[in-house]
Amino acid sequence: MTNILYVTHVDCINDPGVFKKIESQKKAMESYGYTVDMTWFNGNQLLLNGRVIESVNRNLFYKFSSRFTYPKVLSDISNSNNYEIIYIRKSYINKPFINFLKINKKQGRKVFLEIPTYPYVKELSGLVKRLLYINEAFFSLFLKNVIDAIFYFGQSKGDIWGVRSIQLENGVAIERFEQKTNIIKLKKDSVNFVGIANISRWHGYDRVLNSINVYLSKKTETESNIVFHIVGDGSEFDNLKKIVKNLNLDDNVFFHGLKYGKELDDIYEGVDIAIDAMAMFRKGMNETSSLKTREYCAKGIPFITACNDRSFPSDLDFRLQFPNDDSDIDFSHVLAWYKKLDATSHDISKYAYEKLSWNKMMLKVKSEFQK
Repeated sequence: MTNILYVTHVDCINDPGVFKKIESQKKAMESYGYTVDMTWFNGNQLLLNGRVIESVNRNLFYKFSSRFTYPKVLSDISNSNNYEIIYIRKSYINKPFINFLKINKKQGRKVFLEIPTYPYVKELSGLVKRLLYINEAFFSLFLKNVIDAIFYFGQSKGDIWGVRSIQLENGVAIERFEQKTNIIKLKKDSVNFVGIANISRWHGYDRVLNSINVYLSKKTETESNIVFHIVGDGSEFDNLKKIVKNLNLDDNVFFHGLKYGKELDDIYEGVDIAIDAMAMFRKGMNETSSLKTREYCAKGIPFITACNDRSFPSDLDFRLQFPNDDSDIDFSHVLAWYKKLDATSHDISKYAYEKLSWNKMMLKVKSEFQK
């Protein structure tokens, strides 16, 4: 049986959504017959399969210093176990990281790197991050000699950093999402939208708010009202609150903050249409593999988006796509589309079950492991 070390730098407390994704990837690998060990953080503790192997002082300088000390810990882990494959979710590429890869290649292991978002340079803001990126860009030139392949999610690309690269699509943990019980239908008085995110500029919720304002300013008495539920937190949260106040949308937009479990399920039950990231052009992308759209699909909720996604063909009736720019979203068109929608929550959820499971999405990874 092949033994795999899945290396992640994810904190299950601060990034619960990402942690759920990597857990699902791990389970998919195990379903193929592999034995998988995995590293992650729980606050200030580094864990291997849930067992604490090191505690760190997460002070002001931790995020910087850990970029250089973390690979040393990984080397100790890989050297003390009989791993044949090292699968790494990218954190930071520097000299210690390259040395870690060299050690594993010399010991005859296959080494794979996963880039969770590509390209990612436009996500970086501030002088420190830019300087770190320049340093990373230099050391990335050494990757072609120490890894077997790169897996990435995002914009279609050939080789990355001179390394053979394979594009993946995100999946969804079907078992975690119970289908919405509401029957899809147009409410005469109000249609409820939801957007769930770690809110950043590229989610384009400012675009959504401005477009809702345009719709409401022209709405007749016979047309439906719109209510937008924003779930999550993030760098754009305060800016969105200012926009709502300036546009007098307090009766149409509700901020729920971070929600999980039953509280999130209750919100899902009360909404009709979900909203994906609507401004991915702001980080240079016109193609995406959004986790949220897959979750909306698993719940059985139709959604609007602004990006191409290979997992959702253009002829699907429960997905409506708008241009990936700052133009207004025509909510009159959205409501007309929703009114004519034939797909039920069951139909939408069934699509996720048949097409979007992690077991299906990780088959490309399995193929590379077997070469």
